[in-house]
Amino acid sequence: MMVPIKKSLTTAALMFISVSALSAAHAGPIGNLTVTDIGSANSMTTYPLLTDATIVSSINAPIAIGTSLSTGTTKDGNGTLGWNPLGNGSNPSQWLSIGGANGTSSIGGESSAILTMVVPESVFSLIWGSSSVTNTISLFSGTNGTGTLLGTVTATGGSTLDIVSNGASGVLTDTNLINSTGPGAIIDIASTIPIGSVELTTQAGDGGFEIAGISGKPVPLPATLYFLTPGLLALGFIVNQRRRKARAASIAR
Repeated sequence: MMVPIKKSLTTAALMFISVSALSAAHAGPIGNLTVTDIGSANSMTTYPLLTDATIVSSINAPIAIGTSLSTGTTKDGNGTLGWNPLGNGSNPSQWLSIGGANGTSSIGGESSAILTMVVPESVFSLIWGSSSVTNTISLFSGTNGTGTLLGTVTATGGSTLDIVSNGASGVLTDTNLINSTGPGAIIDIASTIPIGSVELTTQAGDGGFEIAGISGKPVPLPATLYFLTPGLLALGFIVNQRRRKARAASIAR
């Protein structure tokens, strides 16, 4: 049986919308925070380590390139570097290896890095490499880890993130985070209160925290809109075609 082209196009567009909308990993708002998994990083793309932020203090959080320490960087903890969050040893992007391969700190506690935003931002974005238990992002309203604690986002070691903010808690599920050597996930953390600084931590013995592509940015569109747009455009095209044909038919009469 022949299926009318218009009907098949409409069905395809609707299917694209429904499937794409469900595919976005998105949680929130949970308290002050909304967390979105944008997708995997591109292993062939060069990402700046820091855009709109500076490292103000760190414990066992050396900067690396590929599989080696960056020139002029020393490692103050034990163990080896963690896995490159770009999943490609030849990628020239710099990245942070917080806690090395095992989360080990030379002072016996957590490994950490505190970043202050150049100006307060509504969204903190990063490439999150192999996720390990206790990898935690804490967001603050002030500089240097001061002011109000806006919330925390903590890895479970699998494909979920635990989110706590302003007395509320929730989970981002079905992310593409995985404890592997592949390219990491691009994670956006949006806050209703501007983010002044961020602390990145991991506990000794619980695995390293590998990060690249750190940036701040304005509040994005809801994650599903990125996926809905192509389907909506297709529906708009179909509706426009029908209107043109109806107009042509009325003129012909």
